[in-house]
Amino acid sequence: MIRWVTNRVFFGVACAVLLGTGAASAEDVAGETPGTLETEALREVFDLGRFHIKDLRPARNETVELNFVLHLALKPETPSAVLADLEGWKHRLRDQVITAARVAETKDFSSPSLHRLRRLMILRANRLIGGDLIDELLLTEFVFTLK
Repeated sequence: MIRWVTNRVFFGVACAVLLGTGAASAEDVAGETPGTLETEALREVFDLGRFHIKDLRPARNETVELNFVLHLALKPETPSAVLADLEGWKHRLRDQVITAARVAETKDFSSPSLHRLRRLMILRANRLIGGDLIDELLLTEFVFTLK
């Protein structure tokens, strides 16, 4: 339960920083005392944008359709050179996310935490970057349709 509160507060602070709304602290966003969450707000967030993935799976006679927005939260010790290179790797990172979504099983999309899907995406993106730099993957506006 604490993990979800942490993600919600961190994502709210990250959006406030990215959108320039000027939220002063995590307390303003979540209405809770920040405690140790202040250090998490200092992580870099990289936006990979909106995804619309349509995957035909003929062996099961189903079509999976996914819509979501994805943000990568990097570890605080991420070198500035890697941060500069991420913009050039954006399309490669997006390809890895799409591949991870197509490799995932259908039941992975209906789990409330999307733990396995997020783990697959983090593993593939970290392999591309060449290290363990991605700390958290933030999925928003997630919609899963099975036809």
